Amino acid sequence: MPELKPFRAIRPEADDPRAYCGNSDLFSTDRELIEYLRDHPDHLLHLTKMHLMSNGMSQRDDAYFDAVQQFSSRIKSNSNLIREEKPAFYVYRQWINGIHHTGIMGLVDIEDYMNDRIKRHENTRVDREKFIARLFDSTKLIAQSVLMGHRHHEDLHELLKKVVAETHPVLDFKQDDIHHQLWVVKDLRWQSSIAEFIKQKKALYIMDGHHRIATIARLYKEYGTEQYRYLPAYLLDEHQLHIDPFHRLVADSGVGQEQLIQALESEFEIRPLVGDLHPKEKGQFTLVTNGEAFELEYRGNRSFELDVYLIEELVLNKVLGITDTRNDDRIEFVKGDSQLRDAIESSITEGTHLFMLHPCSFEEVCTISDRGEVMPPKSTSVEPKSIIGLLNYVYGE
Repeated sequence: MPELKPFRAIRPEADDPRAYCGNSDLFSTDRELIEYLRDHPDHLLHLTKMHLMSNGMSQRDDAYFDAVQQFSSRIKSNSNLIREEKPAFYVYRQWINGIHHTGIMGLVDIEDYMNDRIKRHENTRVDREKFIARLFDSTKLIAQSVLMGHRHHEDLHELLKKVVAETHPVLDFKQDDIHHQLWVVKDLRWQSSIAEFIKQKKALYIMDGHHRIATIARLYKEYGTEQYRYLPAYLLDEHQLHIDPFHRLVADSGVGQEQLIQALESEFEIRPLVGDLHPKEKGQFTLVTNGEAFELEYRGNRSFELDVYLIEELVLNKVLGITDTRNDDRIEFVKGDSQLRDAIESSITEGTHLFMLHPCSFEEVCTISDRGEVMPPKSTSVEPKSIIGLLNYVYGE
């Protein structure tokens, strides 16, 4: 059964956590991000964005890894950051649009991943793994936890509520309309209960961070020693997760609106759509093209386990000739309402089509993962992720 261990995290003090933690999607342009990082020289985003601070530097350069190594050394000795005296678990809550998402943070065992007790649903790219491996190896610091989901466990749910009710958060701040709260679980009885509840589960499911955990497996196989065996994870109950789809925007398809609709009529019932464009249920899609929107409802005889399988096979492959969505430059994956607005505007261009999908469920992700299969690229967008720099793990210690 999977294991979760407490650890001694490095975390910001309560005074100004935003000087150290946050995600790059808070910034609309690289220029804004660069200006912010210049004003906040100890922000943990420097680990992955250091190349932006120097003209001509890339993430492939030795100079980049030398710079982030020096940065991480400075962070580990920063007197304004707190290093937990003893190993602890951490309860992390995010309030998004008035709804709170509460989970537990600790170390997972990479052997659980290698022995299929931590399950994946995505493939990874070797080139990305190599970059992350060199980054972790150079800095010996992991600044963001892998997001994992688990099936509901009532006793664990009640214990996290008890921690929140009976102790005070060590961090409590807002950033970009999201309210972050963090509690440190020092009580050894609570720690023992949390670890035991996780052991009662058959599996944990990776929801975001496939490349990071695959990289740790690569390094653990290389070094083969205990200190390279663990990595930080943010575990959320299935009811605390929010899953959105990635929509598909196809540009320069060579297929016009009329030709596309004619080709889709053999498999879909097609109706003009006005109002909310989001598909209401499984098996429904929205096509936005040439300034118009259409509801597509599958009426074929075949059964597709996931909508993303259907759209890839019957539309992208069969009609538009896109056989490799991971590497075809004509396709763009669209996440969130801000990106969706831009995609709808782009779909006005002749030969450019936006396909909107209904989100899959956590149970569907589990079913695919349990069979040892993978989903097509960018099948799910899962929130909430932990922000970079909130809890930092000294890797290889």
